[in-house]
Formats: sequence, structure tokens, C-alpha cells
Amino acid sequence: MASRWAKVRVGILLVFIAACILGGAVFLEQIPSLLFMVGLTPSLDILRVFGDILQICAVLVLGQGILAIVGYCFCLVVPNKHAALGLAIAALALGGVNLILRLTFGGIHFGGEGNFALGAFSVFDVEGRNILPILRDLLFLAELLVFPLFLRAVALARKEEGIASMCLNVVIVAAVHAGVKLVYYLVIYSFANSASRGLYYVINTLYWITVLIFLGQIAFYAITLKQTRDAL
Repeated sequence: MASRWAKVRVGILLVFIAACILGGAVFLEQIPSLLFMVGLTPSLDILRVFGDILQICAVLVLGQGILAIVGYCFCLVVPNKHAALGLAIAALALGGVNLILRLTFGGIHFGGEGNFALGAFSVFDVEGRNILPILRDLLFLAELLVFPLFLRAVALARKEEGIASMCLNVVIVAAVHAGVKLVYYLVIYSFANSASRGLYYVINTLYWITVLIFLGQIAFYAITLKQTRDAL
């Protein structure tokens, strides 16, 4: 039994590292937008540098996905208490699907309707009402929601009530993030053909709200991963 928990600890450590990489990539990806917001004049060289930054982010997130999947595999040896094994399998399945989507839609495009921060890697097709970015986002959010539930099951199995409560809070933050993101998409879909200046500010504000919530979610998630691992 001790050796099984040791493997679970390794798996959680790998997912923790993956979460840190994801947070760094999301933060790095926002640099071009932040610089434009403060009035930086775009030029061909600057746009080329920004394109390189986005490609680096894409590689980081791809590596993060692979590392997370390896971590999920280590967690499959967990004792099946409080549905821990089923949740580990679900996280692995979602991670695999998300990795395939990242490989399939590998070109990253930055913009108000592109959504790298939630795992979408292609331009959002508002004219064609393409729902694929939403589906990708939901799958990615599901992965980040299911594994905290696995951590909660592990904490309950180890009788760590405080850690279990923290894991549940991570799930709540992930659900709030998903709700705000869906509102963001609904606004874009509903007003796809509008050129209103006010609408631009609304969409931009919603975008940054989702980014800030997501960065907070990743930070909270990483802390919870570390504390769960330390408690095993």
C-alpha cells in the first residue's frame, strides 16, 4: 500500500509542475495584449516577436499537457476509495482528448476571440458560429475540475478533511471560471456583427476577467496540489 501512495505522490508532483508551466504560459501569452493596451505602436518586427512568444506558449502548453497525462497515469494505482480510481481514469481520458485537440489545432492565434488561456488553439469563427472553441474550452475546464475532485477523494481516503475542503474550493473556482467564460462566448455570439465601441470594451473586460480568474485558479490549484502531496 505504501508503494502505491508513493506513486500517487509522484503523479501529483508531475501535475503540480504541469500546473506551474500552464500558469507561466498563460501569463506570458498576455504580454502582447498588455503592451498594446498601454499604447505600444505595432510594427512588423514587434508583431514577429509577439508571434514567437505565442508559439513558445503553445509549446509550453503542449508540454504541460503531456506532463499532466504522465502524472495522471501514476495516479491510476490509487486505492479505489471515494471513487478515486474512477476520477483518475476520467482525468486521464480528458487529458488525452485535450492533448489530441492541441496537436490537431496547433496553430495559436492571439486575439479577443481567440482563447489560448483555456486551451483553445484556433481563431474563434464568429461568422460561422463555430462551436468547436467552446467544446475545447469545456473539455479543458473539465480536466481542471475533475482532477481536484480526485485530490479530494485522495484527501478523504487519508482522512485529511482540511485538504478535502480546499480541493472542493478549487472545484468551485473552476465552476465560476467556466460560467464567466460561457457569458463571454455568449456575448461574442450574440453581437458578432456589431461594431459598437461599448461592446468592444465589454468583451475586452470580460476577457481580462476570465484571464485573471484563470490565473487565480491555477495558483490555487498548484497550492492545493502541493499540500495534498505533502499530506500523503
